[in-house]
Amino acid sequence: MKALDKRLFRTILGAKAQYGAVIIIICIGLATLISISNTAESMATSLDEYYRQYQFADMFAEFTDVPVSTIDDLGQQREIESVEARIVTDVRADVGRELNPTLRLVSISSDQQINGLYVQAGRIPSVSGERGIALLNAFAQANDLTVGDKIDLIIRGESFPVTVTALVDSPEYIYAIKDIKSMLPDNLNFGIGFINLPLLQEVMAMPGQANNAVFSLRPGVDEEAIRDKIKEDFKSRGLKSIVTREDQVSHALIDMEIEQMKRMSRAVPTMFLGIAALVIYMLISRLVQADRTSIGILKATGYSNWEVMGHYLKLALLLGLVGAISGIAAGYLLAGFYTRLMLDYFHLPLLEVNLYYGFIFLGLLFTLLFCGLTGILAARGVLGIAPAEAMRPQALPPGRKSLLEKWAPQLWAQVTFSWKLVLRGIWRNWRRFALAAVGVALTYAIMLFGVYAFSLWDVIIDQQFGQIETYDYAVSFIKPVSFKAVTDMRSDARIPIIEPFLELPFQVVRGWREQTVLARALPRATVLYRFEDQEGNIVSLPAEGILLSQGLAKSIGVDRGDMVELSSYATGGQSHLVPVKAVVTQYLGSGMYMSLNQMERLTRQKDTFSGVVLSSAADIKATFQNMANIESIYSSADLVNTFSEYMGLIIASAGFMILLGGLLGFAILYNTTSVSIAEREREFSSLRVLGFTQKEIFQLVTRENAIALVAGLIMGAPLGKTMVVLMINAVAGSTGEMFYFPTAISPGAYLITAGLVTGFMVLTLAAVRQKVRRLNFLEALSSRLT
Repeated sequence: MKALDKRLFRTILGAKAQYGAVIIIICIGLATLISISNTAESMATSLDEYYRQYQFADMFAEFTDVPVSTIDDLGQQREIESVEARIVTDVRADVGRELNPTLRLVSISSDQQINGLYVQAGRIPSVSGERGIALLNAFAQANDLTVGDKIDLIIRGESFPVTVTALVDSPEYIYAIKDIKSMLPDNLNFGIGFINLPLLQEVMAMPGQANNAVFSLRPGVDEEAIRDKIKEDFKSRGLKSIVTREDQVSHALIDMEIEQMKRMSRAVPTMFLGIAALVIYMLISRLVQADRTSIGILKATGYSNWEVMGHYLKLALLLGLVGAISGIAAGYLLAGFYTRLMLDYFHLPLLEVNLYYGFIFLGLLFTLLFCGLTGILAARGVLGIAPAEAMRPQALPPGRKSLLEKWAPQLWAQVTFSWKLVLRGIWRNWRRFALAAVGVALTYAIMLFGVYAFSLWDVIIDQQFGQIETYDYAVSFIKPVSFKAVTDMRSDARIPIIEPFLELPFQVVRGWREQTVLARALPRATVLYRFEDQEGNIVSLPAEGILLSQGLAKSIGVDRGDMVELSSYATGGQSHLVPVKAVVTQYLGSGMYMSLNQMERLTRQKDTFSGVVLSSAADIKATFQNMANIESIYSSADLVNTFSEYMGLIIASAGFMILLGGLLGFAILYNTTSVSIAEREREFSSLRVLGFTQKEIFQLVTRENAIALVAGLIMGAPLGKTMVVLMINAVAGSTGEMFYFPTAISPGAYLITAGLVTGFMVLTLAAVRQKVRRLNFLEALSSRLT
């Protein structure tokens, strides 16, 4: 091994804690890149393969009851490769629990080519009159059901016993939720069951009829043009909605998750590698200054400028290489953890942990590039050191008065000697102080995002289910009912407050933008819904016009006062221009709201309601769950409980962000403080001669860090707020109108974050205290310079 290489390893071992902190920063950056990128790529690849093998549909249509032959005729169009008519309906299911969950029945055919089922256990039910059902695997596991068990489907108030013949997964229900408002899977209370089409037609009393269709299109065709043509052909023939794969709920949500992971895998590593580069620059610059005499001797004995400079460049590259290798190994382990975590939410049976070498190559390339350029910039001071000059001590920089001395001499005179030493040290080494303050600011910003994320879901749940939707239960009917039926429900169950609603799908068009939206019509004087605009003002349901959630309004590019075009099967395909009266806050899902009178004017449907919302302290599920016309019952408490089940993931994510920020701050502050102590060794030794104790010298270091802490906290608050806004905007860009995250941060969150940052500062000072104790003051004072 060359002499310079031996010296390189001795240098690292002599300050292993400082260099180890740099390696940790690089390791975190690379681990994030490898783990999240591999998970996202594994999910995307597995998703594409799953779709390909099991023929996931390209288009989905929902109808009122239409003949199967009418849907089959659509397959004659040359752009459509195949079409399958289906029945899709929600019913209650008696699975042996006190409360009956909702089961979405989806018909299947014997020669099914689209949306094939991945069989986990058992067999697909046959068509020979067998009353069999294939259950979605997640629902079966949550309800302790297995192949051979019997369950009762409650349809029109009657029980239809069926036998579980298979546990399956479906590409259509990778993320199985009842509707976009549910947002999170509730496998205990909602599932999917697959039944043969003839049997489902029999039990639903729909002979020869269907209410749903899935399409497989030929490669290269214009999906939008085909969708528009089908919409036009079925304009007045019962078409409720038609969406492409891109807008199908399950696919949209998993695609959103993959996109979010890709964004995070780019942002976090870049930030950490940039910070590591700053710390490496500081360490190597200081090392070059400390090695000035050694560099002169090396040059005098025949080493060239480039050989000596390469010595310090190797140090930067070695730190980068060790950090990268550690990060790659940790990233691969974390990729398995993240992949298994995703399987708790997304039912992807083909998902496997794969290591993509392209990400390893990119990680190594960028790490070595960051560290190499930093090493060159930091070591370029070597070029200006001449051997003869290096034999003499470096001239001290000229003394300068601090700003306080210049502008407020009387105030300066009141400052104690110890504080003068601290302030002059900061003024003399302002770059190092600035790096420490920036480190505190970055630590604060990252931790603030973690604290914000920790409290975010509590805020959303409280606002969505405590302020906006104040009802206790929502009941949906299989067939619309009159107001008399609503009043009968109220009197039978002694419900204090009950409000009917009518829910219908509408096409919302604004210019070239178009979207299918489920509109909910409510009584104008509703007390179970409370709408607020984005300024926090209370908004009432207008007599004419509509209210749009902020996510939906942004998606279709409208604001208050704009006109939109509404059309629906319920309007006979006729379009109506309607004003947007207000854009209202809605945290979960998207929504369009109007008065019942406005809905009546659009659809000519009077005294017709598809459901009710009600306020009741009693548990009304047991009362209504077996009624003939009840499709589903869900309570706000159920939704809150579902969100609570996923709080563990939210807490873990928030905790990870806080720990990440803490490690980052510790690494930066530990290095800046260690460099400060090393550079001021002779100064501290002189102070010992003057009578300062080790404790008093450590107080100087503590005070300097305390000022950096205060400066960092002041900078960190707006930086953290900016980071929260940017991250939320990035998430909003990939989630569309599905989520709305408030960016307001409570004063308590700022205070908690400040406390956490201060705690990590205390840990840093505890770690460097030993460096002050181990200073060899006699050796420093006996150097040739004295």
